[in-house]
Parts: sequence; C-alpha cells; structure tokens
Amino acid sequence: IFSYTTTTGSILANSVLIVNIVFTTLNNVCSYKSKTYTIGAYRWMQIIFAVTDILISIVHCFMRPVIHMTEFGYIFWPYGVLDQPTSNGLAGIMIWFVIYYESLILLAFHYVYRYVVLCDPPWFYRMQQHPWRNWLILAFIANVYYTGSLCLAVYIGWKPNEESRRAFAPAL
Repeated sequence: IFSYTTTTGSILANSVLIVNIVFTTLNNVCSYKSKTYTIGAYRWMQIIFAVTDILISIVHCFMRPVIHMTEFGYIFWPYGVLDQPTSNGLAGIMIWFVIYYESLILLAFHYVYRYVVLCDPPWFYRMQQHPWRNWLILAFIANVYYTGSLCLAVYIGWKPNEESRRAFAPAL
C-alpha cells in the first residue's frame, strides 16, 4: 500500500509540476538574462528532475529494493522479482541504480548550472560561446562517467556467483 500510494503521489505531483512549468511563464524566473544565458533554460532542468522522479518512483514500486546487512557484508535484492531468474533481478536492480543515481547527478549539475548562470564567471568563457551545445555535451559526459562508474562497480561487486549464493542462502 505504501509503495503504490507514494508512487501515485509522485506521479501526480510531478505531473502537476511539469504542466505548471510548461504552461506558466514567470517573468522573474524565466526572463532574467545574464551576459549570455537565459534562466528560462532552467525550466528544462526542472522538467528533467520531475521526469526522473516519476521514473524512479515507478521502478522502485515494481522492484521494491531491499538491502540486508549480514556479518559478511550486504545483500541487495529486489522483492518484486524474487520469483524471476537471476538475470531479470540483476537487470532490474541495474535499471534502478541508474535511475536513482541519475537524480544525484542532476542535483550536482543543477548547482553548477545555477552558479554559472547567476555568477557568470569569466573562467567559464568557453561554455558561454555555445551554451546549449556545451551544456548538453558536459551533461552527457558527466552522466556516462558517473553512471557508468557506479554500474560497473555494482555489476562487479554485487553480481551473484556460486560463492556468494552459498554464503547468502542461510541469511536469506
């Protein structure tokens, strides 16, 4: 009940936010101009936040991920796919990790973007020459690097093998 309620609340609240962002123009937020940036582009970042939150809520609702601490380490599994083959569970958990970590990357990117837009630092001059292209490239590189690093670490460290299955069976 809790998962379905919070997922429904997340979908509704973020959908309202997206509709408000798309159909509302606030002059004090959307039309401020620094030398080369318009804060109206900030709306796109807010929409991406809302869509990511909807996705993570849906995946979390179906996966219901759990971390269990034992004397030999952590066991991480999704309740939602316990009756599925291991490959399905691993794929589902990797999807959950990617979406969950995406929200942290967006938060960090959000603060960098706000700093650059509001302070217009001279040392960031190259970004100001083609802002949309450069921000998209920077966002893509940051996402690939950080999400790829996390997924690789999780895949190597938490992928089940015969040794971990023998150790985890009594705890589970």
